[in-house]
Amino acid sequence: MSTAEDEGFRELVEARWHRWLDVAYLVIGDERTAHEAVLDTFIHTRRSWTDLNGSPATAALRRLVRRCRTEAEGRAPAFPEDAPEDFALDELARTRADLVAAFSTLPIEQRLVLALQAVEDLTDHEIGDVLERTSNEVAGEGQSGLRSLQPVCPPSWSIAQIESELRPALRAHADLAVDGEHPWETTQLALSQADHRRRRTTVVALAALVAALIAAGGIALALRDDPKPHGQPSPTRSTSVAPPALDARSDDIKNWPLRGSLSAHPELLDPLRDSPQLDGMFGGDQPVYIDRFIFAGDIGQSRFVIGYSADVSEAQQTGLLVWSGKRGAPLNTLKPAVADGFGVVALIRRPADGAGDLLVLAPVGAKPVKVSPGPTYHLDGTATRTETRLPFTDGTASMTLPATGPDVVMVTTDGGQAALATMVGDLEGLQAPPKTESVVQSLLRTFASNHRIPVAQVTLLDQQTFRYKAPASPSFPGSASQNGPSVTGPDVDWTATMVVMRKPDGTVFRSSAVSQSGADGQGAPGPEALTDTPTDARYWRGRPMPLVEITDSDKQTIVLLAPGASSVTFSGPGAKQIGLKRIAPGVFRGPLATTAWYVDPLKVRVETKDAGGKALGSWPLITASEQDPFAQNGPDTMTTRTY
Repeated sequence: MSTAEDEGFRELVEARWHRWLDVAYLVIGDERTAHEAVLDTFIHTRRSWTDLNGSPATAALRRLVRRCRTEAEGRAPAFPEDAPEDFALDELARTRADLVAAFSTLPIEQRLVLALQAVEDLTDHEIGDVLERTSNEVAGEGQSGLRSLQPVCPPSWSIAQIESELRPALRAHADLAVDGEHPWETTQLALSQADHRRRRTTVVALAALVAALIAAGGIALALRDDPKPHGQPSPTRSTSVAPPALDARSDDIKNWPLRGSLSAHPELLDPLRDSPQLDGMFGGDQPVYIDRFIFAGDIGQSRFVIGYSADVSEAQQTGLLVWSGKRGAPLNTLKPAVADGFGVVALIRRPADGAGDLLVLAPVGAKPVKVSPGPTYHLDGTATRTETRLPFTDGTASMTLPATGPDVVMVTTDGGQAALATMVGDLEGLQAPPKTESVVQSLLRTFASNHRIPVAQVTLLDQQTFRYKAPASPSFPGSASQNGPSVTGPDVDWTATMVVMRKPDGTVFRSSAVSQSGADGQGAPGPEALTDTPTDARYWRGRPMPLVEITDSDKQTIVLLAPGASSVTFSGPGAKQIGLKRIAPGVFRGPLATTAWYVDPLKVRVETKDAGGKALGSWPLITASEQDPFAQNGPDTMTTRTY
């Protein structure tokens, strides 16, 4: 092919890849098979480019249609169950979901016509040219398909309205089914692998021919000078045990083969296998060696390399090391990090100044996962999550993450197991911390970085400083010692700072920092900063904020910061088990029985009063939006946090 022809082929791939993958998926109903059909179409088109008559796009689409017919024959489309489970969705959303489900039961020709209309926006004449049928036949197939969908639609809907609602429903369904890979790079890799297989097949065929000729000529090959018995291995040949067999469908990550756009060149990864960067990652001089790479390639604007290491597994209860960086970055510039991996691997690389990339790996054949990029906060302090179904292609799925918002990305498997995606690579925030800053400045900067907005866009509504005495045991969020319960020490001076902040969208959040007075000369909160707890934008003034202490008692000790309050009372389940003593102006401390904290904490309310006994306000001790940000399904999913 000439340079101009190469450019023409590339333009075709980049312009039609995603649309044709949508069409193939809607007709076949299986994403992996649809992916293979599109790749086969482009490989064949590339090889026969100079022999094509007429429009290359039309010729290629005809081939894709033929492949779709073959793959769909006798196959019931295995569309995921996309019917909305949230009954708060409107009637139109539920009807569109029903339309997609009913579409999957139509005959193949009707699915082809309706899919080409919805995705490619072709006329009956243009579809007839592709299907090699008359425009009247195409129109008849389309009308028959639409009439078959009438039972799932409201009785008042006409055929024209069914058609107008079906098209966006199919496009949205197909968009959920395809991943964010790059068409040209994927096609180039497939062409390279196909050419390699053709060359290998040719070599094998020639070798077989030569062997046949030798046998026919009666040429005998013997090891006349080898005195060792037949079958005994050579003393210089390695007799090491073969590594475990690769199994892409295994739940055991260390058995997975190498996947990704760089999988055809595993030799490029050798320098990372025993990189000096890894030695000493877990203290001392402990060496770290990569036993097997399971992914290497570009996803969106990021490059990931993932390796399994028994050394890491022993040291950190995980087995994965991840290198990450910008798309196309040299491998020796990628940054290593430790990641979790138990059946499903979910990783995020999110630069401080732009959109991020989510990579999910699973066994081949795994059902789609649900991904929630982060909660959406509302003015009343509540939060909701939107889940997107993310299917796999050869066990790999990806998603582009928005440039703003919290980095708490939740991945839920078909079995209902949920896990946070691991942040790797660029973890820095939007603003680098200055050499000296106050506690309030630190809280504002941290909050802005977590939500990926400029700190100048955060409005400080209120700030309160509390000083009190309490035991010198680790105060939340410092974790308890892994070697046993913490030891409660004598009372020392503590300083707590609480701020109330507003984002540009009007939502209000509270943050706090707790530190032992005088422990940090700069006043920075360090590891004891508590951030990003949403509150009602209308009723934030005076709202108490509980802090949790780690103790060796069977009861949880809390410190309640209540601005302006002289006394507090509790109501609701377990309220009688809460007894807090005023230890400083606006500060209350005491034991909280575990039954009150864990059984139904969302129903426990706290009322504050001033010195004259006048009620200042009444609030829930915690709210649903103040649970772990990815778990908002009631008290059963509570974790011990500070709010």
